[in-house]
Amino acid sequence: MKNLKNKGSFLGNLFLLNILNLLIKPAWLLLADRKVQILLEAENYGLFYRGFNFVLLLNILLDFGINNYTSKEIASNQKFIGKFFRKLLIIKLLLSIVFLALVVLISPKIGHSTQLQAIIFIMAFYQIFLSFFQFFRSITVGFQQFRIDAFFSVLEKGFLLITLLIILYIPHYTQYLSAQFYAKIHLIIIVALAIVLGVYIVQKFNLLSSQQLSEKKLGEILKKTTPFALLGILMTLYTRLDVFMIGQLTQRSEFWVAQYVKGFRLLDALNMLFAISAGFLLPLFSKYSKDERWMRINVVAFFELFLWFLAPSVIFAFATKGEIIKSLYGDKDWVIAAESFGILIWVFLAMSLVYVFGTALTAMGKLKQLNMIAGLTVLLNFALNLYYIPRHGIIGAALVTLFSQSIFGGFCLLLTQKKSGLQWHWVKNLKLILLLLLVFFSTKYLQFNQYAFFKIVVIEIALYIVISILLGLIPKRESFVNINKQ
Repeated sequence: MKNLKNKGSFLGNLFLLNILNLLIKPAWLLLADRKVQILLEAENYGLFYRGFNFVLLLNILLDFGINNYTSKEIASNQKFIGKFFRKLLIIKLLLSIVFLALVVLISPKIGHSTQLQAIIFIMAFYQIFLSFFQFFRSITVGFQQFRIDAFFSVLEKGFLLITLLIILYIPHYTQYLSAQFYAKIHLIIIVALAIVLGVYIVQKFNLLSSQQLSEKKLGEILKKTTPFALLGILMTLYTRLDVFMIGQLTQRSEFWVAQYVKGFRLLDALNMLFAISAGFLLPLFSKYSKDERWMRINVVAFFELFLWFLAPSVIFAFATKGEIIKSLYGDKDWVIAAESFGILIWVFLAMSLVYVFGTALTAMGKLKQLNMIAGLTVLLNFALNLYYIPRHGIIGAALVTLFSQSIFGGFCLLLTQKKSGLQWHWVKNLKLILLLLLVFFSTKYLQFNQYAFFKIVVIEIALYIVISILLGLIPKRESFVNINKQ
């Protein structure tokens, strides 16, 4: 195994990753996915997303905790992946077979539409290749090769964006757009990227060397990954049950799924950015999980960094929810979509609790406690959706999602506080809360005076940064202990 050293600071790499994703993923959402939703219309896009979401509910079987387990183990011992790479690949192949079998068995119960079934199977193969792509990326993260991971993370949506821009904005090609065609584009691109990244990491890390073998059985590896898998299954369920149950419990299900997804996809886009950041935190937290002082200071510092960046975005989106949905989709049904989006956007703050404190608990080996909390959250989410969706539609689904995510995130925070004794900066946090209130009311004021939306954004960003500097709220490198040495 080659001895690989990370170039640049951890924070610098984390910043690079998020800048790249901030450039490409909003562009993908605003220029491509939004246009697809408009051109396909509500029912057809709702059909695509029902198939896509059903496959997502099962896709954790493709991972089975292997990605997080791999990153965590490599961070502790770089020789790990050389010993186990072949067996991990075999496990991934076996899991893919199980996954396809379940899709075949369960998919007829979702709907008998020929188009829906075709989308389900296309997206099933998409998820298989995506799982291998993400597995290869978890290896680069474990070695802390963050620039490589950032590059391939951007490529995925970058290629998809370029392809769709050609199709969507050149009239000759637009006629070929359909829900099935949209699904096929996803599949073709991820197949190519999975192959390229797989070949790259095998060569770079010398993963097929005949000397790097292990006697450990497949069952032993699966035993270690099972707690990660269970957590992944439970988290997937409580974040995806709402769309699935809207499709099963409402009349005109494709229409209502499409309206809900207008807000949900915006949340998803933001979620992708910080889910990636959380993936970077796992090997870092794992490395220092037994250093109480390091965990006590740095877990809080990372949460404050997330909060400083996230909170104004959430507040601004809530204050301008109607303008955002109407300007993006501009159809007659934008009001109900805006209301559900206005609730869902707050879910992001609850997610940030899970990204930081849930990751810290995973690094500390507290998977049993996390799984118990997640299991109870799933049961609560299912029961509340079962009651509220038939009575309150997508608004009920949004409220249930916010409530259950907040419960899970809150317990992650409390459990981390109990285990690590987190060091909070109460004065600094109070200043941030007051600043966020200013952001909210200033946004409402600017709306009232009918400023152009772009001007609102520019003014809010400038105001927030300037006041943050004056109040000393921008997280500094010195806030983190030993991070910049990574």
